[in-house]
Amino acid sequence: MVEDSYVSRKRSLSVVVDYDRKMYLFGGWLINNEYTNDMFILDTINLSWSSLNATVPMVNYGATLLPNKNIIYIGMVYLYDTINDKWSIKKTSGPSIPSKRYGLSVVLGLDGKQVIIFGGKENTIINPKKSLYNLNINTFEWSIPNVSGGISKSRYYHKAHVIGKYMVISFGMGYNKSIESDILLLDINNNNEYKWTSIFDPSTPPSPSSPFLPSLRPSTNPKTLSRITPAAMAGAIIGTLFDVILLSFGSYFLYKWNKNNQNKKHITRTILIPHSYSNC
Repeated sequence: MVEDSYVSRKRSLSVVVDYDRKMYLFGGWLINNEYTNDMFILDTINLSWSSLNATVPMVNYGATLLPNKNIIYIGMVYLYDTINDKWSIKKTSGPSIPSKRYGLSVVLGLDGKQVIIFGGKENTIINPKKSLYNLNINTFEWSIPNVSGGISKSRYYHKAHVIGKYMVISFGMGYNKSIESDILLLDINNNNEYKWTSIFDPSTPPSPSSPFLPSLRPSTNPKTLSRITPAAMAGAIIGTLFDVILLSFGSYFLYKWNKNNQNKKHITRTILIPHSYSNC
């Protein structure tokens, strides 16, 4: 259990669950408008908390687990080594580097060699042609993938997961909910060309050249609901709800633990930073 610390309720953070079912909660925004650099881990099997070293504060970032058990945080590009409890910052390069943004999503590509980011927000909504990027996690070079099937409008504060061969983007802000689907589907099976689609085919596995299936949690997507099966829509909603449940579950235990420790010495590890902190 965490000792002699004070954990406040937070928002604007992402939850990452590793292969050992440990839930990582990093940073976030306190209700008093402070950003934190705390890293707390909930062992969901033993229902115990631990506290680890953290780097600078981050909020409204994107994060995902990598094959080497590092967690990549994209606002700045930070790596957290879950095995050795070490942080590192990576300098990135490439012909196409994404602009400063927040409220984006990050997933691991099917080949396990790159992460895909989508959406986010600057002072305005991201241009659809600049909403989708790949980051090679070996060279840390950015690129814009070739995409067919039309350009989906960018969004922010959404969720994204990998189901089968699809990057499933769900809900969020920045789109017209009366005429646009809450769910978007991006076929990422072919690294040479991604494809926006409105058809979800759960019977089609990823290609043999893409053996790494990174996602621990589901979600689903498309642009026209009429082309999506009830099962696909259910998968997307369940995936998003799973994230919400995980965060609610963690917040509940934070709250209960906090109530039991109010008389202990309080140690706050917060740093004030500008609201527009996140940048790639």
